[in-house]
Amino acid sequence: MRRARLPMAQDGGMQIDVDQIYPYLVPDDYPDAPSSGAQAQRRVGHGLSLALVTPTGPPDAQILAAVGAAQLAAARIDLPTAYAHADRALSQALSAGRIAMEFFERGPAGAPTVVMSGSWLAATTLVASGLHERMARLVGDDIVAAVPHRDLLFVFGAEACAGMVEVIEAEYRTARKPLTTALFTLSRDGPAPRPSLSRP
Repeated sequence: MRRARLPMAQDGGMQIDVDQIYPYLVPDDYPDAPSSGAQAQRRVGHGLSLALVTPTGPPDAQILAAVGAAQLAAARIDLPTAYAHADRALSQALSAGRIAMEFFERGPAGAPTVVMSGSWLAATTLVASGLHERMARLVGDDIVAAVPHRDLLFVFGAEACAGMVEVIEAEYRTARKPLTTALFTLSRDGPAPRPSLSRP
């Protein structure tokens, strides 16, 4: 899916469907900069932030448009409400199978691993509500996540960190939309930056 700005209406806003607002995990230097100070504070860590976007166009040729302060004002919703809508839309996409979720009892590092893929929302699943609870049943309580590029999320137990480094780096190097090789700890409160391992 391509990223682009939508044409603006005369009043500076655009018509958006509040049920089609999604969070979008992007590098801090993402060119569609958040248009309010409050949005700019949605940092995830390791140089990544959350933007708000809405897809438009036919399913086979959708583009993403940034959702900023003018669009939220036109829709008569505030920023916390917009993020609540975005979180709900992301969770629904995951529950509906629009983001592929595969469980490998013996993943690349020989330990249980979950792989999210097949969607521009795959990496953004890192911030989905309830992800910790879903993943704890599969990989244990000490959960680590990696988002080497936009279309991929790895989730695995802490014991697999060293074995996953090379896999994560390889995905990052060949990605069309790379994010980071750094790791996150996933808790009930969401993701937090985790110190990266250096391979010998």
